[in-house]
Amino acid sequence: MYCVKCGVALADTEAQCPLCKTRVFHPELSQPEATPLYPNNNPARKTIKRWTIMLILTVLFLLPISICLVSDLTLTGHVEWSGYVIGGLIVFYAVAMLPNWFEHPNPVIFTPIAFLAVACLLQYICWKSSGSWYFSFALPTTAALGGIVTTLVTLRQYIRRGRGYVYGGTIIALGAFCVLLEYLLHITFGLPGLFTWSLYPLVVMTLLGVSVLLIERITPIREALEKKFFL
Repeated sequence: MYCVKCGVALADTEAQCPLCKTRVFHPELSQPEATPLYPNNNPARKTIKRWTIMLILTVLFLLPISICLVSDLTLTGHVEWSGYVIGGLIVFYAVAMLPNWFEHPNPVIFTPIAFLAVACLLQYICWKSSGSWYFSFALPTTAALGGIVTTLVTLRQYIRRGRGYVYGGTIIALGAFCVLLEYLLHITFGLPGLFTWSLYPLVVMTLLGVSVLLIERITPIREALEKKFFL
């Protein structure tokens, strides 16, 4: 049950809102008949189908890709700088435009697709620059971060209660990701020192994550914060 004025969540036994003191609305009370303020016979508005809009946007999106490719081939005779631009545009399309093809896109599906597009772009950059850092740094980093974010999105999508556990665990996982990031930088690029800076965000984010877990565990504190911040 929610307050009709400020929208804060209320217990079923509360007679008034603890924030704005508005009397709780009881649906069992009979309401007087009244004339509607607006007529119900409004003509339906014509809408353009989603796939038509996305098709037009996709065609417009292909224009800069074509211009970059033709310009690069004209100037250099082969694909040089245009590959980086096209790769970046494809990543942008996968992240921002691809889900809009669907009326109700599932973030559980499109989140890993976005990270897969990023991983493919990094693979191309590594190959084009004759580097050897993709499998030892870029791929495990992208996979680890993508796994954390995808897990968060999945649990957020399908779990309605106990979300504090999800957020607290995600914060702790991000702290551990910082340690992994420093380790991969050390073994791939030979940076001096090991576990020098990553321990600081690990400790801070672990303490923050444990705090979120405790707040979720202690019901009075959680309910007070939910009412205070309209969560």
